[in-house]
Amino acid sequence: MPMMTIVIEQFVQWRFGFVAALGLTLLAAGLKTENATCPGDRPCVRPTAVCSRGR
Repeated sequence: MPMMTIVIEQFVQWRFGFVAALGLTLLAAGLKTENATCPGDRPCVRPTAVCSRGR
């Protein structure tokens, strides 16, 4: 699996440049990390929006 990742990263860097490869790496890292607001032991619930008019 790591070899495939390196090949994809090299292709993206060759085709789109270093910034695109960096963006792809950061996106992949962000998708793999856990979100602190959605712990695995309970379902993720969207926080309710507070209306500025006080309704």
